[in-house]
Amino acid sequence: MAGLMSAMGCGSLRQPVPLAGRVETPTEDAGQPPSPSPPDASSPGSPDARTVDPTDAAISGAGRDAGAGEARAPDSGSLAPGTVVSPLVSTVVAENVGTIDALAIDGATLYGLTDENAVWVLEAGSTVPRLLAQDAAPVGSSCGHDSRLAFNASDLFWLARPTAAPAPVGTVLHRTERSGSSDTLMATGVASAPYPMVAADDTHVFWIEEAESSDGNPGGVVRTLPVDAAPGTAPTTLVPVKGAYDITAMTLAGPMLYWTSVFNYTTVPMPQLYADTVSDLLAPQPPTPTYLGESWWVYPHDGDLYVDTVPSFEHLDLARRLPDGSTVNLAPIEDADNIVFVDDWAVVSVPAGSCGNNQHQLVAVPTATPGGPIVQLADDLSTPAVLGTVLAFVDITGQVHTSTLGQIRGALAASR
Repeated sequence: MAGLMSAMGCGSLRQPVPLAGRVETPTEDAGQPPSPSPPDASSPGSPDARTVDPTDAAISGAGRDAGAGEARAPDSGSLAPGTVVSPLVSTVVAENVGTIDALAIDGATLYGLTDENAVWVLEAGSTVPRLLAQDAAPVGSSCGHDSRLAFNASDLFWLARPTAAPAPVGTVLHRTERSGSSDTLMATGVASAPYPMVAADDTHVFWIEEAESSDGNPGGVVRTLPVDAAPGTAPTTLVPVKGAYDITAMTLAGPMLYWTSVFNYTTVPMPQLYADTVSDLLAPQPPTPTYLGESWWVYPHDGDLYVDTVPSFEHLDLARRLPDGSTVNLAPIEDADNIVFVDDWAVVSVPAGSCGNNQHQLVAVPTATPGGPIVQLADDLSTPAVLGTVLAFVDITGQVHTSTLGQIRGALAASR
């Protein structure tokens, strides 16, 4: 399906997953209530919104460099008809940070994982990232590295890009103290999966790797270790290998683990979304996990699950799955590398759709009512946006941007 065959040339499908491997509720800005009405378009943080006419040529925006408090006008030429363009005001807080595979945020503190296996932290108020840990330079290249970094209260957990090329390609799992005082190899010889991803909570770290089933076919497994496990501790397999099925997505949200399994020897892959509690999966005889339907990804929020549905061949919609299992289609979204939530909006990082192209658009979709307009906020992201007390992303020139919740609300209000 178009939009799903994004790893052509890389030998596998690349499917989106939440960046840091877990879903968190954003922290509100003090004194920043939701805007009850659109602010004056001439005021700072309230750029004019405009609707894209599909018959018009691309509307070229201003330069991509955003100084403090500037809005960068997106290039609207590739948007669906009816999309509203409302540039998001952002502040450049760091420059020349290189190619970032994964970005995570806690409050206003940012953590980055580069394509050269370096992990850094950018504290609030700092303009230069501080190196926390470094692995050897990787070999080769592949898609789907934007979810190989996760954290809990004290540590970062990350899978290095492979630094050697046996078959299967091996990599390592790091535990790095967020202070940078130590870096531990928790697991070595990890068989790198086509979709490397990590998740963590206060007790366990979870990751996807490749294994071989009893019938000799490779497939994906989910493994786990206690977060304080000593190096060399044997991991536990939570989701066993199913021959010729890759695990293409994994999301940890509270006690629940969600994952998507896809048969990898077909021209029309059909994703299978499952869920179970971590405690059940850790039991000596775990129950059969709950099948939730066909979806490439899942983002839990306020009791609902935000998933993709297929309204017609080669098209996907963002949908809200209610607790009773029914779904409400919200808007056409072909792919999503991360979704964060601000008030009644889902803010989606939409990838360009091809292996090796890390550019993303940032769009917002109303969640309260279906069929609302898609609002494009920016189109020059190189990482999916992440949300703490601020929204943060790296642009395609290597600049780190942040936007306050007030600035996000201003752009959304101006779109109405």
